[in-house]
Amino acid sequence: MTGRAFFPAILAVAGALHFAACSARVDPASRAERYELTGRVVAIDEASGRVTVAHKAVPGYMDAMTMEFAVEPRSDVSTLAMGDRLRATLVVAGDRSWIENLERLDGEAAGFEVEGGREPEIGAVLPDFELVDSNGDSFGPQRFAGRPTLLTFIYTRCPLPDYCERMTSNFESVALELKAAGDNAPALLVISIDPDYDSPEVLREYARKRVSQQSPVDRWTFATGSTKSIRDIASFCGLSYETRSGQIVHSLRTIVVSPDGRVAAILRGNSWTAEEAVAELRKAGGMR
Repeated sequence: MTGRAFFPAILAVAGALHFAACSARVDPASRAERYELTGRVVAIDEASGRVTVAHKAVPGYMDAMTMEFAVEPRSDVSTLAMGDRLRATLVVAGDRSWIENLERLDGEAAGFEVEGGREPEIGAVLPDFELVDSNGDSFGPQRFAGRPTLLTFIYTRCPLPDYCERMTSNFESVALELKAAGDNAPALLVISIDPDYDSPEVLREYARKRVSQQSPVDRWTFATGSTKSIRDIASFCGLSYETRSGQIVHSLRTIVVSPDGRVAAILRGNSWTAEEAVAELRKAGGMR
């Protein structure tokens, strides 16, 4: 390479490195990726240290949408108010994500709020529903009659690793633990809250990528359905979610259903473990 050709190459490499640095700074110590996030506060949960933000697109990571984020340090949540404009650093590190370095900006109110869901009572009967599985077959709660069932909600386009992806991963761990123990009864039901996008074909591809070959296929049901059907079952389970122009903000809720179709336990958020879920399934099914 001549000296004349070498100099432009150096500039090109430097420019690429500068662009990458602006898009996401990688912390050498933790390998965490950091992105600038700006948006408006639409919900606050001081008890859990989380805030919901309707944010602009994050270049190089995700489109504009409304998401709930953990805040670090948690005490910073108390400095926010509904409708605040916010600038923060989104940190994605392995299977965790959070926002930090919160900065309030001047701006108008967000314009909508998300109502909290009411949880069902333990022992409440799961309502009748009609959903469609990833094979395109319609089904109702009768499919799981006589089997303890673990039920949760996701959507396949969810960009954060500790939300829908964590739920699917936890379900995978549950399936493998049940298989290792020889427990064949419990079923896993995963319902999409994005029926406009998550067709049976999309869910089938999602399952192909996310569920390992070691996991019993007949244990899983990935489901979609009409907006009303999904809203009804989600509301019963205490799941809060809102869709605004394709943007989804949602809480996390996992329900253990007994073989006779009653709520046996409620697993909140994303901190529950596969061991806890398996223990609840066994209790619900009369197993030890």
